[in-house]
Amino acid sequence: MTAPGDNAQVGPKPKFVGSAPGATQVLVQNTDNTTIATLTVRGDGYFSWTRPEAWPAGPHTIQFVAKNSLGPSDPTKKTFIVHIPAPTITLPSQGSATGSVPKFSGTAPANSTVNFYENSQELGTANVNSSGNWVWRWAGHDGVWKNWTKGSHTVKAYTTIAGSQSLDHTSVTFTAR
Repeated sequence: MTAPGDNAQVGPKPKFVGSAPGATQVLVQNTDNTTIATLTVRGDGYFSWTRPEAWPAGPHTIQFVAKNSLGPSDPTKKTFIVHIPAPTITLPSQGSATGSVPKFSGTAPANSTVNFYENSQELGTANVNSSGNWVWRWAGHDGVWKNWTKGSHTVKAYTTIAGSQSLDHTSVTFTAR
């Protein structure tokens, strides 16, 4: 296995690359030996694979087994860590007083989504543009901005990439006037 490196931090859809000279197939397996995928090996031994579904955030271990007419090889294990960074929130600033419809903005990985929660209730999402910026206001299903109740609020924000949400979050506490 040439990529990713052992214990590498990767995004939710990493590409695995390796070489199995003399093999015709490579089995991608869970550590309990259940096969996830069967890959065809090129004549020069090269193979690559990207799982169609996103991996959830956190550590994972899979194994690769080369096969040819003589049988299977011993498994080569690969441990990797799916890391999705939490978004940053630049507005509203921590501890600030806002109007009743505050504007939220910040940064996150390009083309991801930011999910917002208060007291474990999802409030909405913002799409992150190709420059890594996002802007959001709490709105109803009709798209009309909602007023926040007067008082203190703490909003948590998570990044979602390819269906996998960051383990870490960013939070901001503000007072709606």
